Amino acid sequence: MKSPTVIHVFAFATSIFSIVFKTMHWPGANILMMLTLILLIVSAVLAIKVHQDGGLVAWMNYSLTALLLILIFGTGFVYFNYPGAGMFIQLGHIAIILLPGLMLMFNKDNKVSNSFWVPYLICMMLILMNMPHRMGQKQEASSQMEVTN
Repeated sequence: MKSPTVIHVFAFATSIFSIVFKTMHWPGANILMMLTLILLIVSAVLAIKVHQDGGLVAWMNYSLTALLLILIFGTGFVYFNYPGAGMFIQLGHIAIILLPGLMLMFNKDNKVSNSFWVPYLICMMLILMNMPHRMGQKQEASSQMEVTN
């Protein structure tokens, strides 16, 4: 098994566990999420070498990696409610829209491998699983404002 594949398996497993831990409010959810994000960052950086060897054009390789890293950092900022999460989520939405199109457009001769698709799909899963939690926070905040008024 190649090292990117091992990293993908561990990133997927830790993301599933972090979602379960976060949903059940068990301790250790944030540690698992941080581990997942670190694994995704390592995977994105390793993808640069994989795609250079595969013959992907250099500017496209770095552009895809940059968009993927923005999406990963945006997922982390939103998940941990860090300052600047709004900016990162806007950039992440742009990345969510651009990445699949660019990856499919430049996927002639299978030059774009799973090193981009797997982290992208894991980030999408994390964002979608965190949406009800964030929506609940917004509803609680609006109901608290109504009570105080």
